[in-house]
Amino acid sequence: MNARVQLSSSGGSANLSGGYLRARLIGDVQSTRLLAQGAQGNDLVHVRDSAHSVVLTPTSEPVSLLVVPAAGGEFHAGTRIGLEIQVVTDGGSSTLPTAAEVARLDIGGFRRFELASASGDSNGWILEAGMSESSPFDFLMEAKHVVRLDEREQPWVVPGRYVLRSERQGEDVPASGRTWALVLDSSASFLHALDAAEVAEVARVLAGLMAEETGLTPSWLGATGLLSPVRAGKDPAAVAESLDPGRPASWCLAAPAAAQAIAAGARTVVFLGDSVPSDLREMGEELEKAAGEAVVVLVSREGGERLLASSGGERAHGTHLAELYVQPLQAAHEWDWSQVCRALTGVSR
Repeated sequence: MNARVQLSSSGGSANLSGGYLRARLIGDVQSTRLLAQGAQGNDLVHVRDSAHSVVLTPTSEPVSLLVVPAAGGEFHAGTRIGLEIQVVTDGGSSTLPTAAEVARLDIGGFRRFELASASGDSNGWILEAGMSESSPFDFLMEAKHVVRLDEREQPWVVPGRYVLRSERQGEDVPASGRTWALVLDSSASFLHALDAAEVAEVARVLAGLMAEETGLTPSWLGATGLLSPVRAGKDPAAVAESLDPGRPASWCLAAPAAAQAIAAGARTVVFLGDSVPSDLREMGEELEKAAGEAVVVLVSREGGERLLASSGGERAHGTHLAELYVQPLQAAHEWDWSQVCRALTGVSR
């Protein structure tokens, strides 16, 4: 049977015919190298055709098919790599497919990346791509595939994606599958701290960080509003449009927005503002009811000392504070996001 099995990068498996297995990189393969390793990092390549192509013999030991930069370091931003599999059979009458393809995905910023794993004997191969995880928060949900978003369909993920991958020093960390929301501060002081363009850019980076960490789009987007929360559309790049510079609020009450986000399915609420919400404790209580958590990201042009003084050191249950200093004349993705990354990835996985 010569049918080709198509596997998405989000995961899946395929049963292939028995025989020698040839794996070949496809996509932006320049300056890359394909590895085939066992569980202890041992080389399991039977024949190497080129830097991008290897042949394996049947083995019951799982073989990890990894791609690395040929010269070391990290893959360039925007590098998209997939994998083509071809089984060379002995001409038997197997009804199993002899070919498979793992779809290309963005691996920019990583130092190494596993595209698939394979194991096989004389009867056939089992090829697996991606990973499957069940939600850590809702045990009633069925198991789901957790995967990084496709930047061609969700272009807003790109700046935050590379910020997080850089902070992780190129390590490929599985997506958590944690549902999340982004809430913006509608107060006059926040709109004074950042102009409209900066709010949009910071929100986009923050949303990209969460999308890369969780593998999911937001459950809720919006702002605290003047009298009640204002829900935005589904595009984080446009979430700043939920703010109304003409009618800013004199204060910031985030608990109502958190409650709406929880009702929409979010279990982590990321709040972006210039000071701790007046109802931080109430927001924490709303999240505690749903076994959720909050990450409060504070921005300021005056640096960390003022932020620490304004927060007063008081935190609600399950709330993580992260301070972000606005650096003039630099794009948001060039700021120091290290503390924010630690706060985002430090909540329960």
